[in-house]
Amino acid sequence: MSTPRRPVTAGWIWLGLGIAVFSTICILLGFWQLDRSRERAAENEVLAERLASDPVPLDALILDDVEQADEDLIGWPVALSGSWVAEEQVLVRGRALEGTPGFWVVAPLITDDGLAVLVNRGWVGLDYTDPLDRRLRPADPVVEGITVPGERPTGIGPQDPVDGRLAVVGILDIERIGAQADLDLEPVVVQSTSETGEPTPLALPDTEDPGPHLAYAIQWFGFAAIAVIGFAALAGRQLGRGPFARFRPGKDPGHVPIDRRPPEDGSAGGP
Repeated sequence: MSTPRRPVTAGWIWLGLGIAVFSTICILLGFWQLDRSRERAAENEVLAERLASDPVPLDALILDDVEQADEDLIGWPVALSGSWVAEEQVLVRGRALEGTPGFWVVAPLITDDGLAVLVNRGWVGLDYTDPLDRRLRPADPVVEGITVPGERPTGIGPQDPVDGRLAVVGILDIERIGAQADLDLEPVVVQSTSETGEPTPLALPDTEDPGPHLAYAIQWFGFAAIAVIGFAALAGRQLGRGPFARFRPGKDPGHVPIDRRPPEDGSAGGP
């Protein structure tokens, strides 16, 4: 005996179209994440080569009157010598080291070539609240480190005031710190690797970290598969076809009907 079919309504058609659109978007996002994973691997390879190279002069790295992309300026080892602008040192709040909250200690340095650059000297704990604390006063005018990007306001979360003088800032905004220090700062930050004691130098970038992109790609492909399989199961119940047909609403696959009709001879039945 064939299983009765239920009609395919407009709602089912729209549901199918919605599932098709959703699955297509998920698949496209999955391939996009795969592309980002490949890009991340290429970036890690370039960064590893730069970190293994000899230090380059900062004035040779940053070209005057030439627009340079951020990725062309970061990850280079540099060696600087000059004089600190210690009175313009600031703390950058909300920075953790191995799970412990604290600050970054950032100070401008005027190099012997006359360049002004921010140096991220490292991390200190919350017991430091004053960037001019004598324990944090920079001494050695020679700095070794790598170039890293600054940070820009995103409009999300607490924002630093545009005007005024700040001893503690929320983001390492080169333009904001340069404005209050009245310095024309270079467009990169030098992350020091030569500090000893406090501040604690920050770790170098991890060139082996593949990032989350491959995991995200698997998730997007999984979402597409779940949507398609789920729709197929629902459609099978509706149409009475496929492995899910026997689970149509109102039908109990484990129920065996009992014939309660009286015997034709009029007897009460029974053994």
